[in-house]
Amino acid sequence: MSIKLDNGFNLRIDRMYVNGCYEGQIIGWPDKETQEEYICSSDVALQSVLGNYPTYVIRPKIFYDEVQGVDRMPWWRIGVYLEGPEIACKSQGVGSHLIVVFFSDDPFGKKLMDEIVEEAIHELDWEMIAENFDL
Repeated sequence: MSIKLDNGFNLRIDRMYVNGCYEGQIIGWPDKETQEEYICSSDVALQSVLGNYPTYVIRPKIFYDEVQGVDRMPWWRIGVYLEGPEIACKSQGVGSHLIVVFFSDDPFGKKLMDEIVEEAIHELDWEMIAENFDL
């Protein structure tokens, strides 16, 4: 799968990992501090699954869920390992790469996964955040 950022970079989705934000929650809802810890640890958690690569976390919006009666983040955490062209202003390499972590309520529903990824990261400043890699 490939996606195009607003700045023109064409990226290839190499692999991805999806897990539930509330997996392991036995009863009730996590408080704001617990949700913040979960968000802040997302880089390390996804590196352990997708590889030890540079990682960028797009913070989710916390919103009030009227059905559940609580403030919550989206249901799913998604990590994608992306590869793109070499970034000219950085050290030489054969390409650039980055793990991007974002959150979504419905990654398996109405849209294709590449559309969900593109929607989440289309404004990403790839040149600033990604790093070049060499073989």
